[in-house]
Amino acid sequence: MSLAQLRREVARLRNTLREQPGDPDDRERLASELELHQLELEAQNQELREAQARLELSQARYAALYHGAPVAFCTLDRSGLILELNDAAIRLLGRPPEHLQGHPLVALIAEGERQLLWYHLRRCAEQGAGRKERVCTELLLAPAPHSTRQQRVQLLTIATPSPGDGYHTAILDVTAERQDQGRLVMLAMAAHKLGEARDEPGALEAICAAAIDSMVDVAAAWLDDPEGGSLGAAAGPATVVERLRKAIESRSLPPALVELARQVAAGPSEMQLSPDLSAWLFGGEGTPATVIMAVPEARHGVRVWLLAAVQSPRQGFAAEDLLVLQQLAERLGQSVQSMRLYRKALREVQVREDFLAIVSHDLVDAAASIKLTADAMDLQALPGSHRVYVQRVRVSAEWISSVVRKLLDVAALESGVMPVDLAALPAGALLEEARDSLAPLAAESGIKLRIRTARDTWVRADGERLLQVFSNLVVNALKHSPPGSAVDLEVSRAGAEVQFVVRDQGPGIAPEDLPHVFDRFWQTRRAKRAGVGLGLSIVKVIVEAHGGRAWVECGAGSGASFWFALPAIESPAATALQAAAERREEDRA
Repeated sequence: MSLAQLRREVARLRNTLREQPGDPDDRERLASELELHQLELEAQNQELREAQARLELSQARYAALYHGAPVAFCTLDRSGLILELNDAAIRLLGRPPEHLQGHPLVALIAEGERQLLWYHLRRCAEQGAGRKERVCTELLLAPAPHSTRQQRVQLLTIATPSPGDGYHTAILDVTAERQDQGRLVMLAMAAHKLGEARDEPGALEAICAAAIDSMVDVAAAWLDDPEGGSLGAAAGPATVVERLRKAIESRSLPPALVELARQVAAGPSEMQLSPDLSAWLFGGEGTPATVIMAVPEARHGVRVWLLAAVQSPRQGFAAEDLLVLQQLAERLGQSVQSMRLYRKALREVQVREDFLAIVSHDLVDAAASIKLTADAMDLQALPGSHRVYVQRVRVSAEWISSVVRKLLDVAALESGVMPVDLAALPAGALLEEARDSLAPLAAESGIKLRIRTARDTWVRADGERLLQVFSNLVVNALKHSPPGSAVDLEVSRAGAEVQFVVRDQGPGIAPEDLPHVFDRFWQTRRAKRAGVGLGLSIVKVIVEAHGGRAWVECGAGSGASFWFALPAIESPAATALQAAAERREEDRA
């Protein structure tokens, strides 16, 4: 009953009461109650109208938010039927609304991934039975009519406890994100393959193989004026690869591609191939195709060209693809440049080593001849003043021989020509042997050698080479220690390492000099008795040849501590006992 009808009915009842016989007060009381009841009904009706208006406003806002949301939403029933969807979902799915609402979502999924949708709905049913949960599944949509584009989406569903409400699902387009991930993976694989390449042909083939893995149908790369003649590589169908190789080697690429190559100095260029050019590249009847060329800036005379092509029905290149191909070309150019610089460095090192060998041989022979002459002169009857000069000549000849030996040691150890002869050795015994052999030299300088060893501490090392390390470190410490002081030699076990230290009580090393103490030919400016600066560099090379590390610690005015650490091993006796125990256990079993 409407409000107007209600009012008419109340007025009729009031008139009827007034016409009825009886007490006028009773009739008036009943009429007042009717009027009061009318007011209450009118108030309730007003509240209902306001509630209805709020509900309609809320529904309008919900519809505006739901259908105008930038994220695609839909509601699915337990069987995957689309109950409702918003405008963003209609645009994403690429079909008219009448072909979506009331139709199964599985029809829009790529055939190979439809099972994923059933699995998604089953998880929604299982998790939504007790509490609200989010279920996420990624799958591939089938191309829309008149389109070859495939979209990868994520279904994010809130599994509701009441199956009658359906499953409220967001459909997120992750196609671009997955494509970007694929491009990054391709760049990483290309970098890995370039790292494994040992020469320019290998680098060219690596780039071509990386490009056709996920982006293009055909790829070719070549060097402009490379060392040793034309160099090129291609990847793709065998017939296309053979055609491109011959054209690159003979420098007979079609004029259109040559013209495109001239346009790529400022960045990658893309071109739709004519039917004739497509037929030349791919063969057949000249199906539509797109080609792109990229070239990095020439470095040291090296220019790299990268050609990539796709053939219909695949789509052309996106802007991101152009950047990726330019990155591939850049990395190829850097790799080729690095290879050439590496070869140049090897040639220079070889020249240096040959020169060092020749000069060292001549210097050793000359120093030996000078020393023999000095010895012969010493046997003759010479005045005392002349013998002093003869002794100086002998010392200088021995110094030259020592420097040459150090240079040869560094060169041999760095090149691996002089391998270390490793054996299990007790660290404490090595330290004691070093003290015994160097104690006389320390005594001449008025300095005491002290040692502190650790029991059952073993290393795998070359004993002679480690004694050379101790000799260089101790001699260096004696040079900078004041008379009457002490030089400490210590060894200790620290986890998986055995650490040795030679500690002096000299003036220490300036903080700015610490990074350079192991550099070849380096000497501190405060050194009183300068050498040639090879002793500490030899220490570092020998320690690293053992798989260890060397470093220095120094406090202001508190001397210097030269450390080196080698991998620790178990003592042979303990190893033998353990092996015997294991054999006994095996025998019992």
